Amino acid sequence: MDGHERDDVVAYRGKFLAKMAEHEKRMPMFTDDCSDVIWPNLQNGEKSLIFVTHDESIFHTFDGKGRQWLPAGEQLLRKKVAGLALHVNDFLADVCGRLTLVDGNAATNDECAKEACEIMKLGKNYDGWWTTEDLAK
Repeated sequence: MDGHERDDVVAYRGKFLAKMAEHEKRMPMFTDDCSDVIWPNLQNGEKSLIFVTHDESIFHTFDGKGRQWLPAGEQLLRKKVAGLALHVNDFLADVCGRLTLVDGNAATNDECAKEACEIMKLGKNYDGWWTTEDLAK
């Protein structure tokens, strides 16, 4: 119903997983208890790859207002709009947690590092909408 089992989607997923398995050979892994990082054995000229995921969430002003205290006999009047939306975009890496940058390069320590996290107020009268250009920036 949602297209996940369409023939073209299944075929693409197979190609994607094969490519990821190829990349995983150059990625650090963790011990079973996640206490140590096991770095890959690289061939001459190869560089390790760090898997980075993009995480995004949207929070609205009137989220989560399920219950309120009201005087006896009064009804709750709910807003018809969700309210101001904050769009939070962050980047996560398994070896270092939240991605941070120093002078545009990935940081090795948290001192003087700028988080790669972006928070924007959504809407045409605020910061606009999250775009591919924002992701690249």
